[in-house]
Amino acid sequence: MKSSICAVYKVLVGTMISASVFAPTAAWASSVSKTIVGDLTVYSSGQPEQVLVLFPGAFIAPERYQGLAEALVNASHGQVEVAVAQFSGGFANPIQATGRIDQAMALLAKQGYSDVAARTFVGGHSAGGIAGHPAVFSKKLGGLVLLGSYLPHSAVFGASLTTYERPVLTLGGELDGLTGVNYLARDSRALGLLAERDSAVVATKPVIVIRGSSHMQFADGGMLAGDMKPEKDINLTHSEAADIILNFMAANSTLSAPSVRESASASLVAQVAATKLLLQPLLTAWDKTDSVCKNSQRLVAPLASDGWNQLGIVTRVYDRQSQILRFIADKSAVRILKSGMESSLTHQIEIPVYVENPPDPLDISTDHYLASPVLACKMRTLPSIAKETGLTPRTDDAKACAELNVIAIREALALLDGTPFKDRLTQKFGDPTSWNATHEPSGDDLDAWRYGPITVRSESKASGQSWVSGKFAWTKTSSVSWQLDTVELITGTDVFFKPFAGAHYCKIISPLKVVEWATLIGLKN
Repeated sequence: MKSSICAVYKVLVGTMISASVFAPTAAWASSVSKTIVGDLTVYSSGQPEQVLVLFPGAFIAPERYQGLAEALVNASHGQVEVAVAQFSGGFANPIQATGRIDQAMALLAKQGYSDVAARTFVGGHSAGGIAGHPAVFSKKLGGLVLLGSYLPHSAVFGASLTTYERPVLTLGGELDGLTGVNYLARDSRALGLLAERDSAVVATKPVIVIRGSSHMQFADGGMLAGDMKPEKDINLTHSEAADIILNFMAANSTLSAPSVRESASASLVAQVAATKLLLQPLLTAWDKTDSVCKNSQRLVAPLASDGWNQLGIVTRVYDRQSQILRFIADKSAVRILKSGMESSLTHQIEIPVYVENPPDPLDISTDHYLASPVLACKMRTLPSIAKETGLTPRTDDAKACAELNVIAIREALALLDGTPFKDRLTQKFGDPTSWNATHEPSGDDLDAWRYGPITVRSESKASGQSWVSGKFAWTKTSSVSWQLDTVELITGTDVFFKPFAGAHYCKIISPLKVVEWATLIGLKN
């Protein structure tokens, strides 16, 4: 099975390198000129028909984009010119953005074009993309090109792929250490949901990853703190980026002939599909949150024979901080199901789940997890379930909280099988399939497991209040070791407060957080 997945992966990834649809014109010459026009450094050749205004990343000098600019001009055969903008203080900002765009549009107007807005695209690297998105929308420009950037989901300066009303290309590097693959996966997931309603959106809002490329390879390849080491030559990255950008411009321009738009769109669709396959571990992990507490409940309470075929599980999810008091008041319970239902289920466990989603007003990508830090599961103990259902318990293999987290980590890492992400994780930490889980009990109130480079420690709490406020932390302890601290609460079936009896509460790491660590944050030194 794994070999077939790898074969499909290689075929689809092979579609990610494609030539642009721009054809040479008689006026085009291969040499690229560089001129200063106001606050712009303009790269052109021949008689350009469109302009890409490029906003640099924070404190990155405009001249560091010469290689990418020349690649774009050459790949378009002179039909596109690139105007790299200069900003005060070296930081692109929305206030100055409009003026820079107006200067670039004036270049086209001098050539006699009247529809200059449609001929103008804005590209932004890193923070430059965040600064550029409002002007593209307000001026109704041809589209937005995000390079190692994203539409920030922030309260003050936010947007999203779902709500942004202009064409937008999200183009990132597989080894971008600043705007990581987790952010690309978030937008790829959003694109997939949009495409379910309208398949044409794939060409208007494509999300594409360039294999082996880093954050600064959209500029001159120099290293920035937090970036990762690229595996691809920078000239090849520039060439691939140029082709993808030009296909995006062609697919979303009214200037393009129908056959050109069709060809460009087909190329983008293939690249989006290859990206989705590459990011599948993250996309799958994103959708596994709801299953964690359900699976853990079965491990907490193993039943003999087909007991779990008679016992269903439902969750009540609280996923906002404003709901924390409701979650605290809620208790797990076993309910008897009405007879006569077309099902083998006789009972049902109701599990309150708190999905911690702390607010992120700035949506800063550097070393930032998008996953919920913790899933708080209010489960039932094995004795409680046996007492309330009459089902026969199997006490030989019941799991406690620390081991539940080890299992959650192992299952999340299995999503990487057959991908380059697993190869990189193996290179740093060893093959996860060979990691051993070793029980290391540390006392009456502390249970510990060692799993490969990860130590999981669970502290036993005496009350629901102390459990809710108890520590949950995912911490780097050395360049090759990490520690997960969690808390649990177990009560007997005979406690005085009956709704609190038979409780087996545990805080469990989310699958997405594990995969984000394995594909990005854990790989950094």
